[in-house]
This record gives sequence, C-alpha cells and structure tokens, in this order.
Amino acid sequence: MKKITQMVSELFEEEIDTSTLFQKKMNTKDKKIFDVMKEIISYRYTEKMPFNKFLGIEIVSAEKNEVVLKFPVRSELIGNYQEQILHGGVISAVIDLAGAAAVQINAILNMDGFSFTEIQDQFAKMSTIDMRIDFLKNAKGQNFYVKSNVVKAGNKISVAKSIFYDDENCKVAVGTASYMVG
Repeated sequence: MKKITQMVSELFEEEIDTSTLFQKKMNTKDKKIFDVMKEIISYRYTEKMPFNKFLGIEIVSAEKNEVVLKFPVRSELIGNYQEQILHGGVISAVIDLAGAAAVQINAILNMDGFSFTEIQDQFAKMSTIDMRIDFLKNAKGQNFYVKSNVVKAGNKISVAKSIFYDDENCKVAVGTASYMVG
C-alpha cells in the first residue's frame, strides 16, 4: 500500500493527507494518470494476488487495448511429468487473468472523474462471465507469454481474446473470455 500511496502522491505532485488521498477525483484520460493506474493494476496483479505471485506473473507491457504477461515454468506447474508439459489449468488461469488485466486497464478510460477508491471498488466487482480455451499444442518450454487484446469494451460487459505462446513464439492455446465490468 505504501508504494501505491507514494505513486498517487507523486501523480498529484503534492503532499496529500493519506486519509483523503484516495478520495480525490481523477481525470483518467490524462496520460500521466492512466500510466500510474496501469502501474497500480500491474502491482495488484503481480504482488497482491497470491495465485499470480505463486505463478511468477510479470506484466511485460500494458496498453489501452493490450496486455502481455510472462511467467517461468516451475516443476509445480507441470501436468505431465514424463513429457514436462505445462498443466492445462495453468494455461487457462493465465489466459483468464491476462484478459481480465486488459479489460481493467481499458476500463480505466471510462472512469473519468472517479476517485482511486471508487475505481478500486469497481474493479473488486469485476468478474469472469464465460471463457473458452482452445489448446493447440503441448506447452513445453522455460517461459510462457500471453498476449491479450480487448475485442469489445462495453459499459457492462467486455470481451478479450488471448493467445498463449511458448518461448519459441509458437501458439500453444487461444482463449476468449467475457467479463462483467459494470
């Protein structure tokens, strides 16, 4: 929380009482504010969510309509120990969280005039509605990447399409998910 407080204080370029810091209304279309909000979302996804932290998720890039995640393989994530193939549930989970991150970052642009607390409260209500995964090949490698794009950004429901790659840049799986955003 200290890191987030510091980031938001720097954003407003003034010392703000931390008890009122997160109540201040923000212009989320401002690039600086948008960039800080992306950093906060990245921090939440990589440091605050235990499962994501266990996976070793790293957000490589995050833009208005696209997020790229990376994570290393570990023995605990293997589903087929003889062939050293990544578990399909891990693939599905990472596709889901990449899509959710892309949708949340995109949703910031529609939250102009909201306070940080209001944005956090709205994000806490977001959830996955439906998800479809097509597995294309066995997932072998040392690192895996997921690129997720927002296909439709709505006020109530948003849709993201994700592609899961191995470290040779081969497609392992593709997924489409719908998220409740409002």
